[in-house]
Amino acid sequence: MGAYFRKAFCHGILYRHSNHLTDIVNKYPHMRIRTCVIKESMLQYTSEVLAYIIIGYKGVRKMEKYVFCNACGSPNPDGSAFCSACGKPLAVPQKPQQTAEPVSQPDSFTQPANTVSASDFRSYFRRSWREFAASPYQLVMVILYSVSFLISAYNAFDFLQNTNQWASLFRSFGQNGAIDTMQGWVTLGVMLGMIPETLTTIGLWLIYGDAASRSESPIKTVGLTMVRSVQIIYMVVFWIGAAAILFGSCAGAEAAGEYMDDSAKVGMLLLFTLIFGFLFTSILLKTKFISAARWAADYCIPDSGCAKGLAVFQFIEAAFIFIGILAAPNMRTLACVLMCAMSVMFGVLLLRYHETMEYLLWKRKSFNNTTATNFTARQTSNEGQWRCRCGRIHQKYETSCTCGLLKADVQTGN
Repeated sequence: MGAYFRKAFCHGILYRHSNHLTDIVNKYPHMRIRTCVIKESMLQYTSEVLAYIIIGYKGVRKMEKYVFCNACGSPNPDGSAFCSACGKPLAVPQKPQQTAEPVSQPDSFTQPANTVSASDFRSYFRRSWREFAASPYQLVMVILYSVSFLISAYNAFDFLQNTNQWASLFRSFGQNGAIDTMQGWVTLGVMLGMIPETLTTIGLWLIYGDAASRSESPIKTVGLTMVRSVQIIYMVVFWIGAAAILFGSCAGAEAAGEYMDDSAKVGMLLLFTLIFGFLFTSILLKTKFISAARWAADYCIPDSGCAKGLAVFQFIEAAFIFIGILAAPNMRTLACVLMCAMSVMFGVLLLRYHETMEYLLWKRKSFNNTTATNFTARQTSNEGQWRCRCGRIHQKYETSCTCGLLKADVQTGN
């Protein structure tokens, strides 16, 4: 019995099925699927080992080559027409010639290829977007802009208070109607001028708040929409103000009798063109950048837009603000310093945004390549598969089945 057990163990485990467990580990990386296949294989191994222990190695091999009589149950050599014990004919069915069948679907234990869908990249894009929008650079820029807005609001209300004092002085001289009308227009202008800054501040905090949530939900673009609307308002007001200043300067100079020659007019026109051209280009780039960022956030498609060009304009704007700080009053100096720091921080943030979008664009291409590779792998993985007589489906590189049959025997019909 010990000799039979040793032969059964060596043949059933080490020799016959030694490479099968390695194939299982390589074929099924998921632990749950691998465990199921190994359990099924071990049951098959156990049954074979028990058979070898009970009747011996040679007996099992001889039984594989014998057929049994339906009348007396005696074993007969394979291919016999009559029973050697009772003489009755043996009902031996003819073995059909079975060949490997190509199949299109893997068996229940075959692990599907790792696929990368569009939703996978959208989730990755949203995580990367929120990590960028919730970065310390973004928080510092929002805080600087908010403090600058509060100082500007304080200066605006201080200006209204001074206007009220001057209006009270003129009322003491009996100028009531004209002063009231002028004071009302000044107050309305100051309040309307504070609306864009208020919307921009709220929009920046909404962008940061959505990014700080770190959720997997779609990116909320309400803040970007508010900031973009403010930039469009700035663009319209800019052209109206530029035209008013240009024609007002020319008309005022002629009304005062200070007629300018052609060279002076050309010089003033060039100066206005340079100043307002720079300001308009900056506003236009901001509008285009915010539109591109909003489109990227909505559709999860990387688009750096004009981030690098706008960053250059922000650094130049910060330099101009820094130069103009020396001539500003004390309270406005602090606001200008904050605006200068905010412009520099915004420029740095734009460069980081450009790098992030370029990385996501490269990542999107790698996701697409992975998807195409896995799709091709799914198409080619089924080519060359073969089906065993027991019903199991195997890959073309597998040479045996867990039931003990070899691929060559199945293909030749032996």
